[in-house]
Amino acid sequence: MRRWGSKRIVHSEKARQYLAGLLLNKIVRIRAYGSDMENRVVAELYLNGRNINLEMVRAGFAEVFSGGLYRELDLEPYRRAEQEARKAGRGMWALDGR
Repeated sequence: MRRWGSKRIVHSEKARQYLAGLLLNKIVRIRAYGSDMENRVVAELYLNGRNINLEMVRAGFAEVFSGGLYRELDLEPYRRAEQEARKAGRGMWALDGR
């Protein structure tokens, strides 16, 4: 997540609310790839076949991080979704004018 001071806090809360609206009290499928260098699980979440990670990027509430990820994780759809979100000024991309 980018560091924008108070804007970062607002963005984080909006992202949390958006994600909760998608997933709260629902059963998801998790496709785990392993852990990153900070021992966080790298995974994709699916709800009824819909890729929630990709949805978060499309909405501008997440960005692509490709450092140290797994070969079997195709980042190209995520990169395209991020570019679309940036151009449309969605989510975090509306905050800093990109």
